[in-house]
Amino acid sequence: MSRYQIRYSNTSSGDFGNLLGDISAPDYEYYDATLDEQINCAGTLKFTLLPTNPALPDLALKKTTITLYRNDTKLWQGRIIRTEIDMFNRRVIICEGALAWLYDIMRAGYSASSGASPSTVITALLADYLGKCPTTRRITWGTVEPTTVWYGTEKNDYVPIFDILAQLLANSGGYFRIRYASQTYLDYLNYPTTASGQVITFGQNLFDVARVLDASNVATHVIAEDSGGHVATVSDTDLENAFGRTEVYHYFDHDYGSAISLGVAAKIWLLQNCLSETTISVTALDLNLTDEAYDAFYIGQPVRIISPPHGIDTTMILTGLQTNLSNPAASRITLGTVPKSLTSYMASGGKTGSSSSNDHIVSISPTISQSSGNSTLTLTDARKCGQIVELGFHIVITGNVAEGENIWSGTLSNYL
Repeated sequence: MSRYQIRYSNTSSGDFGNLLGDISAPDYEYYDATLDEQINCAGTLKFTLLPTNPALPDLALKKTTITLYRNDTKLWQGRIIRTEIDMFNRRVIICEGALAWLYDIMRAGYSASSGASPSTVITALLADYLGKCPTTRRITWGTVEPTTVWYGTEKNDYVPIFDILAQLLANSGGYFRIRYASQTYLDYLNYPTTASGQVITFGQNLFDVARVLDASNVATHVIAEDSGGHVATVSDTDLENAFGRTEVYHYFDHDYGSAISLGVAAKIWLLQNCLSETTISVTALDLNLTDEAYDAFYIGQPVRIISPPHGIDTTMILTGLQTNLSNPAASRITLGTVPKSLTSYMASGGKTGSSSSNDHIVSISPTISQSSGNSTLTLTDARKCGQIVELGFHIVITGNVAEGENIWSGTLSNYL
């Protein structure tokens, strides 16, 4: 059985030897403790303390850093953002995770008129952050996997570093993760393709399941404009047949050189950002919490769920994980599509399941090159879950741009 302990610090030295909560320590007991983690979100730790807790006078909003340990291993870190006092004078402590610290430091946007890699952008942003942050809240750049070039922010107004990272995420896909080792690291990762070794199975660790279909973000036509003044209107026939005509406008802060090239980018943007979303909300037991022989679940990981009575046998991204520190059986897992922003709780992602003649590849920044009369399309499949598209799969990019409906068509011939 996992054992959780909550510690705190108000000093710049990072001494987390101060006990705040321990279920087995008199006066330090905590109640109703939950850790709520969602993809590309700072996360929330909420717990209740007795009025006799000796540490209460030391706690200060935003200043106090909170660290959650699981079996003596650092699991999560954040700061107190809100407190409440209930009718029994107990203190309800609400904390936000370390990713929110990047809201504290501002900078004048990020300019990359000729393009910059995500690694270059993150290195520059965190260098600014480290020059101003307290010692206890240092975040160092860790692993950076996405490689899609970014052209910077649309304006150079002063904004939090967190907001600039959100724009990078919208451009390059993937997800952010805070990782605790010898230091606190910010990793920027592609979605893994290998599913967890632990399967959610009806009759074993699946308690409840609900499916939610959301079409609030669906659009079938995008009127696109770039910084060079080019305009293209792009549509998707499958989406229009399914949902009816809905138009949106999107401005690209980059000159694509022609309406055709802008149309390619607009088509990809449409399929990334304007699809319906299917979410499966699952109440399940993380068997690792009671038996460490099982793989633990983590945010961003593909997880297979099997429930014959519900007709479900699929692999989906784990987008939310609510851990009940006192009662692991009450923990809740959310599987589904990947949301489209850092601030809302998800990042860009796409459909799951096997590929078919009508399947969409959700791609980032495609490039088309010409050589000896032949053209080659290079793209990145950003779904990162479900089956990989097979070699020989026919790919068509369509849209009402400039000189015709079909922008490009060809056959998948190679993986890079």
